[in-house]
Order: sequence, then structure tokens, then C-alpha cells
Amino acid sequence: MTPNERIIRSAFALLRSEINAEPDEPGLCLALVRVVLEHAFWDGRWALYDRHRSHVVERTGSDRSPWARDMERSLTRQGMALELPRRPFEGDLARYVDLSAAADQLLPGDLLFRWDTALNRHGDFVGHVAILMPGQLVLENIANRPGALSRGPTKLSRFGAWPVTTVVRFQPHL
Repeated sequence: MTPNERIIRSAFALLRSEINAEPDEPGLCLALVRVVLEHAFWDGRWALYDRHRSHVVERTGSDRSPWARDMERSLTRQGMALELPRRPFEGDLARYVDLSAAADQLLPGDLLFRWDTALNRHGDFVGHVAILMPGQLVLENIANRPGALSRGPTKLSRFGAWPVTTVVRFQPHL
């Protein structure tokens, strides 16, 4: 079974409430992804941050908790980010993945990141992360996503509903 297939199997287990560690507060997107990955690869043991959080982004305040931006940078530097076509967004440089052009290169189980979102109280971007699911859906933990199917803060939203800065095909260090 490929790593992406294991991620999807665990994501469905979470949706069926077979994983009891699902975050119950909105905005804990990285915690949701962590729970799925740890179920998929480490039998639910706390391992993702210790094994893969190698680069912590700059912070204004003293917050050292894991952010989606940390994982995006760490996994990119570990060589897991896919090289995908980019497009400008609202006059910006080509910061975002061109999801239409890249659609045939993405697989369910890929991790979708956006670093320039979700400000903390210091004005730092903490980022966002979600899991690409079958059927052009995205599993995420977020307060609100218009048109999403919701179970508390866990949402199944439409692929392409938000810009993506990095797509990671996760490879665990088992």
C-alpha cells in the first residue's frame, strides 16, 4: 500500500469516528493532519513533529507550537513538495499552485498547504493544511468553509475552494 493510500484509509477512519483524537476546535488544521498521519504510519503514536518538523518559521511572539507553515517548510526542505505549475493571484507573483494545470498530477492523500493565511494574535501567518481526498474533496479543520460538509470543525470542502502554495506527497521516515 502506498503512503497516499494509507493516508486516505486513515482519513476515512477519522471520518467514521474510528480515531478518537480528532481535534474538536476549529483552526487546528495541522492537528487534524497530524492525527491522520500518525494513525496511518505510527499506530497513533505522537511522531510527526519529532520526525518531520525540522524548520520553524520566523515568529514575532514567543509561540513555539507547531504551525502549518513549519510543516510546509520542513517537508519542502525534505524534498516532498511537488514541482507544479504556478499562477499569479490578485497581482501577486506566481505564489500559488495552478490547480487546474496540476490536477492530473495530484493524488488523493496529498497534503495541500497555504502559508499566507490564518493570522495569530501577533499578526504572524500560521498557515493552513488539508488532505486531498477522492472525488475532488478536501479534508480540513477550519471554522468556516462555505459549501463544505461539516462535522464540527472537520470539513469536507471542494477542491480548489482556496489557493494552495505547496502540495506535498508525504513520505514517512518509519
